[in-house]
Amino acid sequence: MTQTWDEFTSDLSAALAALGEYSVLVLASRAERANIVQFVRDEDKDLLADVPGNAHRPGHLAFTPGDEALLRSLGWHMPARLFARRTQRNWSLGTPGDPGPEDFRALASAAVETLRQVHGVAAPELVEYEAHHSHTGAPIELASLHIPRSVPRAADTGQ
Repeated sequence: MTQTWDEFTSDLSAALAALGEYSVLVLASRAERANIVQFVRDEDKDLLADVPGNAHRPGHLAFTPGDEALLRSLGWHMPARLFARRTQRNWSLGTPGDPGPEDFRALASAAVETLRQVHGVAAPELVEYEAHHSHTGAPIELASLHIPRSVPRAADTGQ
């Protein structure tokens, strides 16, 4: 099934709403796995999203000043302090407290536009996901995203 970006944004918004406490969702370009957007739902029901900053990116994928301007225009906060208890080295967005439908949609939209405009992903079928419970490592199935689940590659597993 070929999905449009608008359909993927809606699917992602619903998936974010369904994430329970201590859930982690990572969306990655299938072509370049360092190009990711990740989400964490914590014990306070905060939903935090981030894009790794240059400190966590391979040199050939370092953000240019133009990329950073685009991230800011999409609403991402530069690597710094987002909430009082967290220091970020990543570009961050978040919804403290219990987010509502408009919050999920806003985070999904920012993530999708980051995948498209900053990471250069041409279509949703070129995105894969990995989701798990942060305390137990138990996988979380999100078939409603209509994209493939990540499969570890030899380079990722050290083989």
